[in-house]
Amino acid sequence: MPGENIQDWSTTALSNGTADSGISWPEGQTRASVNDSARGMMAAIAKDRNLKNGSITTGGTATALTFTSGVGYVSVPAGLIVRLKVGTTNVSPTTLNMDGIGAVAIKDFYGNDLITGSMVINTYADLLYNGTNWILITPVQIGGFTTGDTKTTLKTTADLGWIMMNDGTIGDSTSGASTRANDDTGPLFSLLWNNTANADCAVSGGRGGSAAADFAAHKTLALPKVKGRALAGAGAGSGLTSRALGSAYGDENLQTHTHGAGGGGYIGLQALGGGGLGNFSFSGPDTCVAIQIANAGTGGSQNMQPSMFMNVMIKL
Repeated sequence: MPGENIQDWSTTALSNGTADSGISWPEGQTRASVNDSARGMMAAIAKDRNLKNGSITTGGTATALTFTSGVGYVSVPAGLIVRLKVGTTNVSPTTLNMDGIGAVAIKDFYGNDLITGSMVINTYADLLYNGTNWILITPVQIGGFTTGDTKTTLKTTADLGWIMMNDGTIGDSTSGASTRANDDTGPLFSLLWNNTANADCAVSGGRGGSAAADFAAHKTLALPKVKGRALAGAGAGSGLTSRALGSAYGDENLQTHTHGAGGGGYIGLQALGGGGLGNFSFSGPDTCVAIQIANAGTGGSQNMQPSMFMNVMIKL
C-alpha cells in the first residue's frame, strides 16, 4: 500500500512503528527524524480528510465515474468510506474507478444496481467499499429532505431538486414526461412505482417487471394527484375506510339523493293553491296535498369545508 495512508495504521499502538511505509516511528529513533514522522502523519490525516469532506469531484462519464484519492492507492481497501461531489448525474448501471485501479460496480444499500439519477450532479454522495462493490450509503441531503418528501408552498416554481405536484408525469430525459423529463427523476420514479398502485400513479403502457426496467424503457409515471384536493392520511383509521398510499377519492358535487317525509300523526303540509304551513290531520283517500321539505343551511353556494389552497412540491 502507498505511504502516508491512514488505512494501513494499526489499532495496536506498538504495531505502528513500521505500519506505514511513509511514516517511521521506530524505537530509539533519532531526534532529527521525529519531525519528519510527525509531518508524515499530518499528511496522511489531511489526505483522509479530503476523502471525506466532499472536496473531490468525480470525473468520467455518466455510467463510469472516476476519482483520484490523493493517496495513490494500488488496490481499494475494504471498508474505505469516501464522500464525493458528483460531477455527472449517473446513468444505470454505474461504476466507480478510484486512482485508475479499475471500474467497480456501485450498488444501492440493498445490493442492487443504481437506478439512473441516484447520484445527481453537484450533490454529494457517501460510498463504502465492501470488498466487492462500492455501496451508495446515501446521497447527502441538504435540509434533511429525502426523495418523496413533500412540502406545501406559495411558490409557483419548484426549488432546486424538487418538482411541483401538478398532476403531470415524470420520466427520463427522452420519456416526454410533462412535469419533468430528466434522468434525475429516477429515484422518485422508483419510489412511486414501488409504493403506489398503477391506478393512482399510472405508468405509460402499463407496469413492466421493475421500476428500473420501465425507467430504462423511457416510460412515464403519473404523479399522485393533489391539485384542488385536501390532503389526508393514508391507511386504515379506526372506524374509517382504508385508503391506499397515493390514491385520490371524493367528488365536490353532492350526490343525488332523496329525503323522506312523515312519521307520526301529524306532518307539515302546504295545501295546493298556496297558504302557509300548518299542522293538521287528514284522512281519506281523496285528500290531495303537496308536501314541502323545509330548507336547511345558510344558503351558501358551496358545499366545502373552509379551505386555503397552496401548491405542493415533492423531492426528487
